[in-house]
Amino acid sequence: GLHLAVNNAGVAGKPGLLHETGAENWRHIMGINLAGVAFAMMLEITEMLKAGGGAIVNIASVEAHTILNEFPAYVASKHALIGLTKGTAADYASHRIRINSVSPGVIRTPLTMADGQKEITDRLAMRIPEGRLGEPDEIARAVAFLLSDLSGYTTGADLVVDGGFLLRE
Repeated sequence: GLHLAVNNAGVAGKPGLLHETGAENWRHIMGINLAGVAFAMMLEITEMLKAGGGAIVNIASVEAHTILNEFPAYVASKHALIGLTKGTAADYASHRIRINSVSPGVIRTPLTMADGQKEITDRLAMRIPEGRLGEPDEIARAVAFLLSDLSGYTTGADLVVDGGFLLRE
């Protein structure tokens, strides 16, 4: 049976003010970042109930704890994902299903290093107290911890892995 699952879905959408980005952008972002995770969790939880328990980790974002100017749908979707994680964690804890999230900071990925994005990424990196971007394996280790028995008494938590990004001014 299914015992472990990770839901890693995220698109930022069009930058701009809420009234400029439009309903289609809003639906697209919410469809992937929130509804996509919720639908995946519905199936995962159904299988975990049959298997007698499990662990789910949803990938949120540091933007679930702050704002990113001119990305209102993205910010709202990641805030809502934390709410979905906590609410379902409370509902399924008695069924031995632990549900947590990880909120990555700025991570070195093909997306953050792409032409047109790298300059923004480099500017953000200078504002991170650790002075560098995070690496994908650092996020993977946080996810592995939350899926493992090492975090067996942890549910409804959000583990921020951001090099101190949220500590910035």
